[in-house]
Amino acid sequence: MLKTFAIVATIFIISISNVDAKPRKKIKITQPKTTINMVVTSNNIPVISQVSNFLGKTARQLGLPPTLWCADFMNMIFGGSNRTAFSYKTRGIPASHGCIGCVAVTRRNGGGHVGIVKAYDKSGNPILISGNHSRKVGIGTYSKNVVVAYRNLNPKG
Repeated sequence: MLKTFAIVATIFIISISNVDAKPRKKIKITQPKTTINMVVTSNNIPVISQVSNFLGKTARQLGLPPTLWCADFMNMIFGGSNRTAFSYKTRGIPASHGCIGCVAVTRRNGGGHVGIVKAYDKSGNPILISGNHSRKVGIGTYSKNVVVAYRNLNPKG
């Protein structure tokens, strides 16, 4: 009986060792749509709450110049006086695509735009909270192909 058990155990061990380790059936793991492509790489999440308080406000309501004021809004949050969006390409420390709460600088015809990354859409395009978005502080999705820099900054104060 013991000899039979040893033979069966040996056959079982041999058959297990010959099993392909790859699963035969792919298992699809789904995530809620709100978390697709959202990878947190910044500890600056509170800045999203801070700037969300200004959603819908105009430059006049914030005491900012009424034209080309996206960088002015960012200066209000992070400090600084340079009024160009591209000035944010070198501020703070480099971040990468996927950061939340970081600053994204984009190019556009005639200049640039700058805002705080709130999230990413399912295609990986950053969703920014920014000043001068349709003449107000607003939320918009920008093509990831026009982003020229992601930067981590600390809010002033």
